[in-house]
Amino acid sequence: MSDGETNTGRSYQAGAELRPPRLVSVVCLASAAVFFAVAWVLAYIAAADVTAYFYQPRVLAVVHSLTLGWISLTIMGVLYQFIPALTKRKVSWPGGAIWQIVLFIAGAIGMVASFWFGRLEYTAWSATAVAVAILLFAGQIVPALVGARRTDATTIGVLWAVVFYAMTAMLGLLYAWDKLHGFLGGSVLSNISAHAHIGLVGWVTLTICAVSYRVVTAFLLPTRPLPKSARAQVVVLVIVVPALAAALLARSRWAVVPALVGFGCMLWYATILFQIVHSRRMPIDWAMRHVVAAVMHMLAGLLCGILLFVIDPHSSIGSRLTAVYGLLVLVGWISNYIVGIGSRMGPALTGYGPEPLLVGRSAATVFFLLNSAVVAMAVGLVAGSESTFRGAVLALLAVGLIVIGNLGRRISRRSVADAGTTPSAR
Repeated sequence: MSDGETNTGRSYQAGAELRPPRLVSVVCLASAAVFFAVAWVLAYIAAADVTAYFYQPRVLAVVHSLTLGWISLTIMGVLYQFIPALTKRKVSWPGGAIWQIVLFIAGAIGMVASFWFGRLEYTAWSATAVAVAILLFAGQIVPALVGARRTDATTIGVLWAVVFYAMTAMLGLLYAWDKLHGFLGGSVLSNISAHAHIGLVGWVTLTICAVSYRVVTAFLLPTRPLPKSARAQVVVLVIVVPALAAALLARSRWAVVPALVGFGCMLWYATILFQIVHSRRMPIDWAMRHVVAAVMHMLAGLLCGILLFVIDPHSSIGSRLTAVYGLLVLVGWISNYIVGIGSRMGPALTGYGPEPLLVGRSAATVFFLLNSAVVAMAVGLVAGSESTFRGAVLALLAVGLIVIGNLGRRISRRSVADAGTTPSAR
């Protein structure tokens, strides 16, 4: 076990009495892996819809299986354990965390199913359950972050990320009910774009930036301290999110300005991260390879996003470019980070030991399948090729099944070990 793993593991143990039961994070990570696999089963079935036009009910089912079920569940599972250890403060209601997660999972399942079957009334009620669950999560986490003794890049970034998470939920709830009653004005696509960017940039990307500064540093043990510019980078990103969302809602031609600032901010993040990697004392493992690949996909995705300011997203090429943009962000950027860092953090956070979830051949296989699938799927989307798209989907489904299998074995191994230490077993 490396020094980085030892130090990180000790920090998790330090907040053990302040956080919810580890079962909460186990449920989050296991359910998230299932959502990831389900998303690709749905994508395989709906390949014709996905390659034709990005804004369709079945495509939204796939997207929300990834954004709610895979990405948000994973992040919540991590933060429930990470934040008490970071702030040395208890979450507001540790015993209620499992009910918050159950409500969220139920709402996420309802949203995915209702999008898939085109039942808008169920979408609205499911969105209500998800929004309530997210507000409950914010109520659990925000007080600990506000009361933190240190206001570094991590605490500032996660605090605002949770705020943006709540904003994303409320906007999504408004749009879901507007589909039934039509009380909102403006363009549907500009409204959805604002909702998506608050979620993907404000909630997910901001969390990744903030947490990675602490975690990647712990894993790689760089010879240089984390630069003070990391805090500034997070603050700039916090400012960019509402500016970009407001410009998109107003359908302003000046939306390109916060978009370009955001692009520059993420280039800044990549520079800081690569400085950490360059000055490392620990070797690059598969988790860190995922991190490096994630940053490269992220930069490519942001270039696609900038191009959409000059290419009409309603056009054929614009629709395909939008789909590639979403792919590079959701899978290339975010999923790479989740698989890589999650493989290292997950076992310690859930009490299953310091050994990474993916090691050896399974780690190499997942890295190759995930990143080659992103490239192949991008080609399939640009070319409008269902066969290429479906082939990439099968590779991503294999990634999900490998993760589920490794996680299941780790859980069952721990269950057997726990059974062997009970009085009856003795």
